[in-house]
Amino acid sequence: MRILTKNRKSKIENAVCKAAHASLRFGINGQVGVCCHNHVDIVGNIKDSKIEDIWNGEKIKKLRKTLLKAYSPHCTHCMAEDKIKSNAKSSSLYNRYPVSDDAPAILDFKIDNICNLKCTMCSHLSSNQFRQIGEKRENPYYNSIFFEDLKLWLPKIKEARFSGGEPFLTPLYFKIWDFFIEKNPHCKIQIQTNGTILSEKVKEILQKGVFGINISIDSFDKENYEKIREGSSFEAMLLNLDFFRNYTSQKSSFFGITTCAMKANRNELVEIAKEWSKLGANGWFSVVWNPAKEALWSLESDEFKLFYNKLYSDFELYKNNISTQNIEALKALMQVVEYMKQLNEIYNNPQKESYGYEFKRLVFSKIDKPQQNPNSANFEDLANLYFLKNNNSKFNIELFEKTSNFTSDEIFTDFIQNCDIDELSILLDTYKIPKK
Repeated sequence: MRILTKNRKSKIENAVCKAAHASLRFGINGQVGVCCHNHVDIVGNIKDSKIEDIWNGEKIKKLRKTLLKAYSPHCTHCMAEDKIKSNAKSSSLYNRYPVSDDAPAILDFKIDNICNLKCTMCSHLSSNQFRQIGEKRENPYYNSIFFEDLKLWLPKIKEARFSGGEPFLTPLYFKIWDFFIEKNPHCKIQIQTNGTILSEKVKEILQKGVFGINISIDSFDKENYEKIREGSSFEAMLLNLDFFRNYTSQKSSFFGITTCAMKANRNELVEIAKEWSKLGANGWFSVVWNPAKEALWSLESDEFKLFYNKLYSDFELYKNNISTQNIEALKALMQVVEYMKQLNEIYNNPQKESYGYEFKRLVFSKIDKPQQNPNSANFEDLANLYFLKNNNSKFNIELFEKTSNFTSDEIFTDFIQNCDIDELSILLDTYKIPKK
């Protein structure tokens, strides 16, 4: 094992973010990053590199050097958290374990999008229900070569995180879990599940190991829950919730609930935090930024004011019935909502206009395969080229970047490759403002 020098260890401990020193995150197409928010600083790809080569490669070394003193330009999520002075920073996840040159402490897997639900705030990036093209085949990047490589690393890992899609529907995950149980039974395994899948196969793997369970629940009202999570059964989820709760209690492992904060449940948010506490769950709000039609910041001005006032009055009314951990989650949400007030004012600019079909044609004529043409004009340039020609308007890149968990170029590339012209129009229409 390579020991860090005292001076270097001190530098890392004081880094702006330790993700590149502590974590590897595996994506669907084989790309490897270091966290769940920065999707642009890719440090390797398992289709042509071993894990060791990625962990010791020049790309991750460069990112580590950057993160010692500042965020990468693509760390937009964490920069926004800093701007609002969030009490609960995403980067704190990477402070849990001692840093070593020898291996990452955390492996994070999001290697498939197989799912049984089609949630209103989701997309094809996290659910294959949005794009059903024949029968789902096993991911070709995560093959026998990858698994043989992974086996060598498993004994060194302190925490493994799994999301999807729905992890309990992903065959690859069961294979990885079996490896962990055999090679590293003390590793902390965390599953982000929608809570609707509880087969005998799932129960069997859970009993073999020690799993932390985090369930996505966006409403405790049956009608609203099933409306948000299309294809779900509220009653079945509650039964499974009870099982997972008892399981984590018996195993002394983590039990949590994550709630997407969005338009559809805006009047229930404090009540939801009360339910978390009743269930003994550690709760968290995952704020929906995109799609815009589901996001709180895109409410009409009067509706946003009503939501804002209700959130604060409900908090004062019920905070004594909510556990300390979940009060902190509510406070973190309220910090984001304060920030959203500014975005809401931009969105509701009375002069904002929609721009029509021709911009989409321009985009497709200018960029064929952007990932193969790094010298092509970037997304903001193309947007403004159109806007300057039409109605003297400008593309609001700040609003676009602040209201997504991706940088603008990556979202654009993904939409070019995967979405039809009408979907692109719907996404971008929100962000046109008059030129000043």
